[in-house]
Amino acid sequence: MRTSSEVVVVRPGQALPDWWHASVFLAGPAGGPDELLPWQHEAVALLGRRWAGPGRLAVFVPELDISHEVPSTPGTAAPTDPTDWLDARVGQADVILFWGAGDPTPLSQAVTHLLWGRCENTGRAVLGLPADDRTGRYLRGRAERRRIPVAETLESTVGHAVDRITPGARRDGPHRDVPLTLWRTDSFRHWLDVKESSGHRLQQAQLAWNLPPRRHGGVFLWAVRPHLLINEENRVKKNEIVLGRTDVTSMVAYRTGSDLLETEIALVREFRSPAATTDGYVHELPGGSQRDDAPPAQIAAAEFGEETGLPLDPARLRYHGARQPVAALCAHRQHLFSAELDAAEVARLRTTVGTFGLADEGERTTVEVLTYRQILTGGLVDWTTLGLLSMAFVDIFGRPGVDLPLPA
Repeated sequence: MRTSSEVVVVRPGQALPDWWHASVFLAGPAGGPDELLPWQHEAVALLGRRWAGPGRLAVFVPELDISHEVPSTPGTAAPTDPTDWLDARVGQADVILFWGAGDPTPLSQAVTHLLWGRCENTGRAVLGLPADDRTGRYLRGRAERRRIPVAETLESTVGHAVDRITPGARRDGPHRDVPLTLWRTDSFRHWLDVKESSGHRLQQAQLAWNLPPRRHGGVFLWAVRPHLLINEENRVKKNEIVLGRTDVTSMVAYRTGSDLLETEIALVREFRSPAATTDGYVHELPGGSQRDDAPPAQIAAAEFGEETGLPLDPARLRYHGARQPVAALCAHRQHLFSAELDAAEVARLRTTVGTFGLADEGERTTVEVLTYRQILTGGLVDWTTLGLLSMAFVDIFGRPGVDLPLPA
């Protein structure tokens, strides 16, 4: 059964709807507490005509005068600081619609530019500037460089906004704090589902930032400040940040040696800014992520070929499961695969020259083949890589000292 569509306007001092499927914040010239400017009236009307749902669209309309306290909303004991209202609604909004026409006051213009700086890299902004508006040339240039939709009429700007929020997704209570860009992200939803299925409850969430990928829509990297009611402890945890990104794959491509320590393993060496190794590079298992619905084994094989130059049939891969790489900080999962190489493939990797990876995204990898002994004693790989190797080798060879003899 199709759910009917509706549009609800929310102003400072008014109670928030208990739920919505999508939300839009109108950023631009603003009126006072008891009035909407003509462009705001028109934007609300256009959203009402364009929003086909199904479900409820909340439209957040700010006011100009932020020098006084907003009257208390139902269920609150004290008046609301207007800047708090502004910050909270921008944080919740699925789209921030910027409109540059009209004659904004210096205060309104300053607030709009502050909001632009906060939102331009989130994947949630759309910009409307009339063609003859010369004062908005700077914003237009920034928007075009960041691939933010730009329109010259309010109707077209609203059209871009509705495209971003269609289809919506119902969010109730604290889930309203999560914008659609993040709500649609698999790694975030997996983290939230696991938390709540364990009996913990999200009470509040603040999207600290998110980074759209260069090649695709959606969210590549995100950070959230959650307030979580902890099951069994009767307390709320609210002093941490949760980082996440698209799930990744890692490949242990190996050739069995005379014992476990002499087993040869293919690694890739790549410059990464966070690396604190002696050479400033990361030395890691080939892998990565792709924004599509391909099976993880297919992604793992594709990433291995992309980073090493050696093609692998996904049918050769063995799956070892998925876990978080750093459970105290990162919410995404790492899928672990392995593939046994023959002597010719290892020789090809050893003699490979040149670089691989996606150069247009700053990725430049070189191949190195090391024994397990060299990896353990070399001090170049991180703890996560050592853990991945340990898990794969336990599955492949058994437990040293129990299922197979310890190396001499």
